[in-house]
Amino acid sequence: MAKASHIQILFTKRNAPKNGPTSSAKYNDTISEISHDLTSISNQWNSSIVPLVNTLPDGTNDLDAFADGLSGTTIYAYPNATSTTNTQFYNNSKDRPSTVYEQFLTLYANIDLMKADLEGKIGQGNITADKVSIYDVAGLYIATTVEGALAEVKAEISLLDTLEVSNLVFLNGRAGGQDIHGGTAASEPLTLSSTTHLTKGKILFGDASTYKKQHKN
Repeated sequence: MAKASHIQILFTKRNAPKNGPTSSAKYNDTISEISHDLTSISNQWNSSIVPLVNTLPDGTNDLDAFADGLSGTTIYAYPNATSTTNTQFYNNSKDRPSTVYEQFLTLYANIDLMKADLEGKIGQGNITADKVSIYDVAGLYIATTVEGALAEVKAEISLLDTLEVSNLVFLNGRAGGQDIHGGTAASEPLTLSSTTHLTKGKILFGDASTYKKQHKN
């Protein structure tokens, strides 16, 4: 459908001589210009105005935009809606498409129902951890719900529980001393490094430390 555009009037007023005849050339030009203007008005009306006006309620049902004016109560939300197609825009009780006003009323009513349902579930404690999604921006969890994330945390804690604290090196020292072994098989090394940087530093054994070499290798 073409949009309505400005109509340019080409008609030119031509004064005929007083008590004298109009020349056939001027007469034909005037008729041609009037014909062009009427054709332009007709095209605008038929291609733009009529299709637009035909979407408005005309009183064949309980609505009449021509009598009551244009407002949300007299304009269809979707004029082509029927009881079988685009049914969300159809008013079954009125047996016609819904108006913009009626569509908003339906929307607000649905929002109120969802709000009441959500408040009821919260009040009854029906919202459980497996129903609540998590917003994991950092990507810390595989799970997408609070319940799944808590299960992952619990699994990590369980792994910590299985560690023997006595097998870990305690930086502040442990009563009775600590033994550090590099490997368990023959000739496996123990490598101490001062830093992970390419430029290495010294390995200090502390002030007045006693170094005792027990094995040759």
